[in-house]
Amino acid sequence: MLWDALLGGGAQHESVPSVRRDTSMLAKILLDEGLLRAMSGSTGFWAHSDRLDRTVRNEVSRGIDFYGERGWLDDPAAYHREPPVLADPDIESVFGLIPYEQLSFESGYTPAVGEPGRRRWMGYRENRRAHAWMLRHADHSRPWMIALHGYGMGSPLADLGGMRARYLHHALGLNVLSYVMPLHGPRRVGRGYGSELFSGGVSNLIHGEAQAMWDLRRIISWIRGTQGADRVAVHGVSLGGYTTALLSALEPDLACAVAGIPASCFVELFRQHSDRVSGIDPDRMDAFWEQTRRLLTVVSPLSMQPRIPRERRYIFAAVADRLAPPGSAMALWEHWERPRIVWYQGSHVSFVFENDVRELLDAAMLESGMIESGWDPARGGLPWSSELASWFPRFSSR
Repeated sequence: MLWDALLGGGAQHESVPSVRRDTSMLAKILLDEGLLRAMSGSTGFWAHSDRLDRTVRNEVSRGIDFYGERGWLDDPAAYHREPPVLADPDIESVFGLIPYEQLSFESGYTPAVGEPGRRRWMGYRENRRAHAWMLRHADHSRPWMIALHGYGMGSPLADLGGMRARYLHHALGLNVLSYVMPLHGPRRVGRGYGSELFSGGVSNLIHGEAQAMWDLRRIISWIRGTQGADRVAVHGVSLGGYTTALLSALEPDLACAVAGIPASCFVELFRQHSDRVSGIDPDRMDAFWEQTRRLLTVVSPLSMQPRIPRERRYIFAAVADRLAPPGSAMALWEHWERPRIVWYQGSHVSFVFENDVRELLDAAMLESGMIESGWDPARGGLPWSSELASWFPRFSSR
C-alpha cells in the first residue's frame, strides 16, 4: 500500500522497467516528494483557482486567437524569429571555490506587439540580460557542450555542479557553457528562482521558452562564429530537458541532444499536480487544459520535428520520477522515433548520483564525435559518484 501511494498507483508502461522497492529507492522518492511539496506551495498558477478563473483563462483565450490568426498554431516553428548573431558578449573571469567565466549580453528578445503577457514580460528588467557560466579550455575550438539546468536552479554552484560541468570539462575535454534560463539566477524577479515562469500564467511559460530559444541560438552563433568550434551539443534536465528537445527542433547541425528526466508536455504535468494540490475539480478543468495544450503548441517539442538524426537523440529518465513521471519521457521517446533511452532506478532528483546517466552521456559523446573514438571511459577522469567531492580539491583523493 505504501509503495502504491508513493508511486501514484496504476500500472507502469510496459516499456518502463519495474521500480526496485528497497530503502534506497524509498529515500530517493522522498526527496522528490519534498521538492514537489515545496514547489506546489509557492509557485504554479494551478494552485490558485481564483487566478485561474480570472487571469489565466483570459490570456489563454486571447492567445489562441492571436497565434491562430498568424498561423503559428499550425506552423509553430514560424513563431520563433531568427535572432541576430552574437558577436561580442561581456566575459568576466570569476575566481573562487568554482573558477569559471561569466558570459552575459543584452538578450534583445521581445514578445510580438499585441501578444498576451507582453507588457508583463517586458517589465522583468533583470531578465533582459542573458547569462551563462563557462568552463573553457585554452583551445576554444574544442567541442562545446551547452548545459540547460532544471527549474529553480540558476546559480554557478547548482548549475555547474548539478550538470556535471567539471566531469564534462576535465574528464571528457569539452568546453562547457551552462545557460541560465529566463527568470532564474541573476535574471530572477524578487527572491524566487524561476517561480514567475509558472505563477505568471501560461503566457510567461511561452515567453520564457521563446526567449531561451532566442538566447541559445545567439550563443551558438557566437560559439561557431568566434570560437572556431564546429561541434556543439546540448544536454538538459527537467525544464532543461524540455528546452533541449525544443532547441533540437529549431537549431540545425547540433552534434547531439541529450534530454534528461524531461518534461515533454506541461499540460499533462499541470493536470497531474493541480489535481493533487489545488483542490480544483478536475472535471470542470478539461476544456481549459485542452485550450492550454493548443496554446502551448508554439513552444512544444512534441509539435515540431527534431532536426537532429534519430541516432544522435538520447533520453534518460527515472522509473520512480514524482515530478516528471515516466509518461513524460515516454511521450518524447515516441515523438523522437524511439531513440536510445536509459531508465535508471531512481527519482527525479537522484539523477545527480546515477552512474547510468554518466554512461549514457559518455556514449552520446563518443557516438556523436564530441570526443575521440579511442577515449577510454575507465581512465576518463572523475568517477561519477565522486563528482561533487571534486569541487572541493582540499578533500579530494586525487
